[in-house]
Amino acid sequence: MTEEESTDEIVRGAPGEIDIALDETPTSGYRWSLSESSPGVVLVEATTELDPTPVPVAGGAAQRRFRFRAERAGTYDLVFQLKRDWEAQPIRVHRARLVIAPAGA
Repeated sequence: MTEEESTDEIVRGAPGEIDIALDETPTSGYRWSLSESSPGVVLVEATTELDPTPVPVAGGAAQRRFRFRAERAGTYDLVFQLKRDWEAQPIRVHRARLVIAPAGA
């Protein structure tokens, strides 16, 4: 399979927590995972939120939410992979650059 890439830049005005949400279909086996992160940013939690449809649907959509904490101002790079646990290559890669301004800037 070929790998698709996407990129986001997230700018925040002060250190603190940042949420990143990525669409996935967990029943297909494909899940987002954090594969790389810059020092200075910490993964606080990763959760999956299913699409709130009235009737559950096989193959239904979900969002994988990652919450990070940046303790100080700076630029941090994160890399996520969408892949099955048993496969070596991801089908998608998402890169996020967090730009955190100093408090009060």
